[in-house]
Amino acid sequence: MSMIDTTPYQDYLLGEGYRPATARKAAQDLRTWARHGGDLDYENMSIGRIRDYWWAHDAYDEFHREEGAPELPWPAPPNHKDIAAERNAHTSRGRRTRRNKSAKKELKGFTLTEYRKLLGAVVEGEHRADPALHVMLLTGLRVGDVLRTTSRQISKGFDRDDGIVTMELKGGKGHYITVHGAPDAWAALAESARGRKNVAASVSKSGDDNADTAGSAYQSVKRRLYDLCKEHNIKSPHNLHRIRRTVAVLLRKSGATMGDTQEVLGHSSERTTAIYTSEYMPEVAAAALHQMHEYVNEES
Repeated sequence: MSMIDTTPYQDYLLGEGYRPATARKAAQDLRTWARHGGDLDYENMSIGRIRDYWWAHDAYDEFHREEGAPELPWPAPPNHKDIAAERNAHTSRGRRTRRNKSAKKELKGFTLTEYRKLLGAVVEGEHRADPALHVMLLTGLRVGDVLRTTSRQISKGFDRDDGIVTMELKGGKGHYITVHGAPDAWAALAESARGRKNVAASVSKSGDDNADTAGSAYQSVKRRLYDLCKEHNIKSPHNLHRIRRTVAVLLRKSGATMGDTQEVLGHSSERTTAIYTSEYMPEVAAAALHQMHEYVNEES
């Protein structure tokens, strides 16, 4: 593969709260990798560059799992720590990667009891990140999409009879969200962003509208979720995407079709939505088998 469209991958990283410079660098590394067909000269490459390629591949691997993106046709680069050990470069500290985090036991989402506790906590809380978390819990929106929302966008939704907010999701896709589905949460989010560039500026520690606040705001929301989980004796997820998975599963369990769930989450295909829900809903498979057994027995 000599060419690869890295725009969706870069937008995914931005949606996950990574800084624009980090997203651009990862996309550039992926393009360089594609030009060489995955055949890079790691032996003559610095430990830092190997680490960068490893991280870019690792982040893309999660992009593949979460969003159903095409799998890369090349093997993963070597572990930079292993290369450092081979070169006796014991001073190389490396970076704690997403793969290290994923190696831990991954939570499949919050249980219904945990979900209710978190909802109650963000409604009663006074932290700046609470309105953002509240909307995420009720809509399943990605943290990056919530942080880019402006107070004016939400107000337009309230001004319409159908309560529709038009949002541009990562990847430049237009998506429609209704504020009537969670009016109190959206109203609190709009109020928190009033007078600021967007929600990220209101959540960011610096509060500087002109600064790159996405990374700071993401960390603030993530830390708030971790603190709430600790406060309510809930095992913390390793990233904010567990909220999105939880909403997907709850939608399906409450009776929403796969197509309805796809529409709420803003996925481009039902195959991506299935990644979010199928492995966490064994009762669906059990019900299907039960129905088949009944059919067989009736026919016999």
